[in-house]
Amino acid sequence: MVFQKKYTVRQLKKRVDEYFATTPQAQQSVTGLALALDTSRQSLCNWQRDDELGHIVTMAKARIEHAYELIGVERGRAFDIFRLKNMGWRDRYENDTHLSGDTDFLTALRDSGRARG
Repeated sequence: MVFQKKYTVRQLKKRVDEYFATTPQAQQSVTGLALALDTSRQSLCNWQRDDELGHIVTMAKARIEHAYELIGVERGRAFDIFRLKNMGWRDRYENDTHLSGDTDFLTALRDSGRARG
């Protein structure tokens, strides 16, 4: 990844730990973490793809996601649900309409329609 690193691994870990130690769980957010690190959400995404810094950022985001889960269980507010959805969660059912397995019946049905027509 090509970008100028603002922190070493040790420095980033220390700053992330400081953020979680000084920020109440209900106030933790990805944007808040970015601000505490004097950067942007986009920079955090870039750092997350970096071989050296990626694990630290990924784990920090997981800690924030965990806080959202706990708050959502406790309060169940719509905004907490919204925040989790922005982290990849879903509350919908998805139907797979692709055919799989034995399709001989459908082939025979299709072919029989051709024979009549």
